[in-house]
Amino acid sequence: MLAVVVALSVAGMLAPVYSVIADDEPGGVVTPQAVVPDTFSYQGRLVQNGQAVSGVYDFQFRLYDSAAAAVQVGPLVAVEDLQVTNGLFSTQLGFGAAAFNGQSRFLEVRVRPGASTGGFELLAPLQELTATPYALYAKTIPLAGDGVSTSAAHADHNHVDESWVGDIDNGYGLRITNNGDQGIGLSAEGAGTGVIGRLTNGQTFGYLATEQGPTLKAGVAGFSLDGYGAVASSQSNIGILAQSNSGSLPAIRGLNGADTCAGTCIGVEGIAPIGFNQQLDVNQQGGVGVSGTGTLFGVQGKAPTNSGIGVRGEATGDQATGVFATSNTGHGVYATTSTKGKYAVYGINNDSTCNNTAANLSFRCVGIWGEAVSGSAGIGVLGTGTNVGLYGIGTGGGYAGLFVGSTLMLGNLQVSGVVTKAAGSFKIDNPLDPANSYLQHSFVESPDMKNLYDGLVTTDGQGFATVTMPDWFEALNMDFRYQLTVIGKDSWARARVYEELTGNSFVIQTDIPGTKVSWQVTGTRHDTFANENRIPIVTEKPAEEKGTCMYAPACD
Repeated sequence: MLAVVVALSVAGMLAPVYSVIADDEPGGVVTPQAVVPDTFSYQGRLVQNGQAVSGVYDFQFRLYDSAAAAVQVGPLVAVEDLQVTNGLFSTQLGFGAAAFNGQSRFLEVRVRPGASTGGFELLAPLQELTATPYALYAKTIPLAGDGVSTSAAHADHNHVDESWVGDIDNGYGLRITNNGDQGIGLSAEGAGTGVIGRLTNGQTFGYLATEQGPTLKAGVAGFSLDGYGAVASSQSNIGILAQSNSGSLPAIRGLNGADTCAGTCIGVEGIAPIGFNQQLDVNQQGGVGVSGTGTLFGVQGKAPTNSGIGVRGEATGDQATGVFATSNTGHGVYATTSTKGKYAVYGINNDSTCNNTAANLSFRCVGIWGEAVSGSAGIGVLGTGTNVGLYGIGTGGGYAGLFVGSTLMLGNLQVSGVVTKAAGSFKIDNPLDPANSYLQHSFVESPDMKNLYDGLVTTDGQGFATVTMPDWFEALNMDFRYQLTVIGKDSWARARVYEELTGNSFVIQTDIPGTKVSWQVTGTRHDTFANENRIPIVTEKPAEEKGTCMYAPACD
């Protein structure tokens, strides 16, 4: 189902520049130097099933004297093959100046796809026209000074220290439009405040229809289809100063009302060029886009939607910083989240030309970087948690964590994958001198995933001894190797494996009964993980690592 959300624009009526030549006597008639056009701009937003449409459409417009479409006023206006982009369209409507005589008028809109030759779909209900088209009626307003709504005033009058009061439920108290490329719609100057806007109805939030649909009521509002809604500039002071006396509401709030975002929808964006630029998109070194100070928070950002961003910073220079936070006594950046599966701090680096194994950090792409410059006591990144302090995920074959330099872990280390290292050892306080030295042993290495088991056993009166292994032994191991050593000095005894491992046990025999035997058995793992992750003995280096050595002297 198609629907149209519209607002009338005075742009088509005020585009020409006019001069008013008045009679000397009150009650004269306004005589324009150019003929006022009998048309007005009509802008709207076309949606279908709640989604903005794009394409070419045919429109029919009719004017009636009531919402019930009792009597048609003026001719049918047909507009064919009108371009609609993201729901937005604009056209000129003309029903003749006689159609607007001060009485209520209602607009009927019908639409069909431009490629169609079928009937038009009625977009209900009819829309009541407000003051914009009635400016056509101003051609016959008598020139007078009595202040009534049907008169105009001389050009040399002023309204210093005067005010106007009126009741407008859903419109504008004063609206000025400039359709030129460089002109100014409204200019106000003062030693105190140039322009002040005040909302006096006591409502924190309300809604007011504009060309873009509903928007918040405001003391001062700016709107633009493709430019800037409001621009503030100061040569030596603050461009915009906002104050809120509410204990819970912000002084400045930025809302992005787009239905869908091409990239990112931004509520407030701050850019600091060195000099003012009319394009307002220059980012030069030395400026601060957004600066916030506060006794509680300097800058606070909230994202009420699933894909929103509370605070976003962007930097395009090699040495620039998107978001920079510093504190002399507190936290530079403090972030919290109350939603499971989400992150208090989330960093992404989208550069596709990174080499995260390079020793030079400039070749690496970093999502979050932490640095501490306070000597040996500084911590670059600190994570604490009742479950996980630091959590890293490596995607696309990347590393979940990369540490360059010595790494100290105070506590237990659990690894569910394969550990690859150049060497390994244990290091403990020397039992003979624990306060002054360490004791270290190297790991025993093997090209296979070997497990080693040993023990002592004494043969019985017939010279036999059965060694029983744990019930999981053969489920874990295969390819067993045995080693037996006879212990004792009374006689020379011989020992052999009489029966190999079966049913998680094996039998030792000595030629002299009652002989003590030291045994050792090794087995190669054949559990599921080991079978799927055999460690290759020699591998070819990838192209980007050829010509380099993990241990630099090895390449000398």
